[in-house]
Amino acid sequence: MTRETNQTLPADMKEAHEPAAKYRGVRKRKWGKWVSEIREPGKKTRIWLGSYEAPEMAAAAYDAAALHLRGPGVMLNFPEMVDSLPRLESSSPSDVQLAAQEAAIRGGFGSERFDFEPKPKTEPN
Repeated sequence: MTRETNQTLPADMKEAHEPAAKYRGVRKRKWGKWVSEIREPGKKTRIWLGSYEAPEMAAAAYDAAALHLRGPGVMLNFPEMVDSLPRLESSSPSDVQLAAQEAAIRGGFGSERFDFEPKPKTEPN
């Protein structure tokens, strides 16, 4: 007996069998929330990074944690945002969680757009 793979399924059925998230450190809960966590280096434990409305928010949270815990050579979901990610004071799980949440909000991936730098104000004519 042979097992079917995604490549042999009809296009409308492939969606149900593909991974829920295309980002590192991100997965989708049954009820639709996107969550992020990261494994602590050299340990079996994980640091919970949060639950988010959008997969991109969870991915930005992962990037902030990964950059701090694994260093500048780490593979990021959004490498173009590396200079804008928050810097951590320590590797404590609470500091990692705070930086992850800040990155998710500042990334501007949610229903509201948050910019990293304020836009210049235009004066009315």
